[in-house]
Amino acid sequence: MRPHRRIFQYDKILAYKFIPELKARIPHEGGGYLLETNNLGFRSHHKFLKKKQKHKKRILIFGDSFTAGDGVSNKDRFTDILESIMPNIEIYNFAISGSGTDQQYLTWEHYAKEFEYDLIIMSIQVQNINRNTARYRQYLDEKGNRVVMEKPFFEINQNDKLELKNIPVPKGFLPIDSFTEDEMDLFDISNKFIFARKLINKLIPNSKDFIKRLIKFQPQTDYDDPYSKGWLLMKKILELWISKINKPIILFSIPTYEYIEEISSSKNYQRRFVSFCESMNITLCDPLSAFKKYTIKERRNFRFKSDTHMTPSAQKILADSLINKIQSSLK
Repeated sequence: MRPHRRIFQYDKILAYKFIPELKARIPHEGGGYLLETNNLGFRSHHKFLKKKQKHKKRILIFGDSFTAGDGVSNKDRFTDILESIMPNIEIYNFAISGSGTDQQYLTWEHYAKEFEYDLIIMSIQVQNINRNTARYRQYLDEKGNRVVMEKPFFEINQNDKLELKNIPVPKGFLPIDSFTEDEMDLFDISNKFIFARKLINKLIPNSKDFIKRLIKFQPQTDYDDPYSKGWLLMKKILELWISKINKPIILFSIPTYEYIEEISSSKNYQRRFVSFCESMNITLCDPLSAFKKYTIKERRNFRFKSDTHMTPSAQKILADSLINKIQSSLK
């Protein structure tokens, strides 16, 4: 759920993206952070240019809020850290907060594929699998009210082909109370747990992580079965995307805090991505082992107290985990 500060604008293909040429200080529990966007409406200090600089390699990266950098200033994101320690590369960050793999593919298709580049990084925050099957996303409006926005989505038809639906995306918000409980299946699955989370925290304040450990909570169950609706759809979208790229690709699987802090088991999502990357002959970068070098207590500092996005120290770990993979791919 995005903050109510107006930093996005309507987009008929993606549903929304950042307002271009924006420079704003965003209030946040971490002390606030500086958000800067470029000429095309992506969070970057770069003006995105079609032609590369001759002396630099260019990387295009796609993802959600974990790659866009919610909670930290532009300079503290892992993409900007990589640029600072690898002076021979430039990174064009096309990430959009709250997006799924479907919207990330459409970002490449409609906004990025005409740019010259040497490497693509598909930054898949593991929760994205739930967003692909959703038709709606829940947000806070400028007054802090819960509202709903429609999104583009893919379906697999009877011929086993992807069909893109809901383009152009209808403009405007819908009130959350206009949806019935049965219609929550059309939302990102994380919204389905919102009432249960409220009840648990009301009965036992600050007990969420304890309860999750107790019941061995699995936040993304679609990874458990290689034939689940969510995994088959994600795989189809990634296969389509990869088929259109003739440069090296890194699939960067970003874990949520449940996996980093070993509240939930990571083995099934890791198994899916290992198998997929082997079958598609692309490089997998899994930073989870880098996080697990720290104690559980230390790992708690890799997210904010309330906001589950990654702190600057976690952004540094993400950057470090990518360096060798990038160097190998660019060779």
